[in-house]
Amino acid sequence: MVLFFGYRHAAWIAYELERRGLFTFRQPIILEKENPMPHIKKT
Repeated sequence: MVLFFGYRHAAWIAYELERRGLFTFRQPIILEKENPMPHIKKT
């Protein structure tokens, strides 16, 4: 299973999946972008 979510939600998502018996959370793979896309705002 592959999930994409913010780093700050990892603990809560892992807890809920394990509590419901859906998944055993082992070790996260964290992808950090070196050069993320710029935020373009229309003002």
